[in-house]
Amino acid sequence: MAALLAEQRTDVLGLITVCGNLDHAVWTAMHNITPLYNSLNPADQAARLSSLPQVHFVGKADRNVTRAVTDAFVSRLGPGAPVTIQVLPGLAHGGEAWVKAWPALLAGIPWDL
Repeated sequence: MAALLAEQRTDVLGLITVCGNLDHAVWTAMHNITPLYNSLNPADQAARLSSLPQVHFVGKADRNVTRAVTDAFVSRLGPGAPVTIQVLPGLAHGGEAWVKAWPALLAGIPWDL
C-alpha cells in the first residue's frame, strides 16, 4: 500500500517497506497461485518512484515475500535509483524477531530522506 500511495502523491519524501510485496505478479508466479487480476501492482508504476529515496527491509528467512520480489520491483526503478535493500538474517515474514530488531532498524534509517 505504501508504494501504491507514494506513486500517486507528490509530497512523499521517502519510502520504507518491511517484507513488502512490491511486485505481486512475481509473488503469485513464485507461489504458483492465481494472479491477482484487477489488483494494482506497485511494480507496474515503479518508474514513478525512481527518484524517491527508499529502504526495503527483507527477512533472509522469509519464504513468503522473498528478496526476489523486492529485486523485481527495484529493477523497474531504473539505474541510479536511490534505493537500499537490507536483508536481515534470521528474520522471516513476521514474528517476534522483527519486533526485537525494529529499534536498531529505525536507528539506521536516514530520516533526512
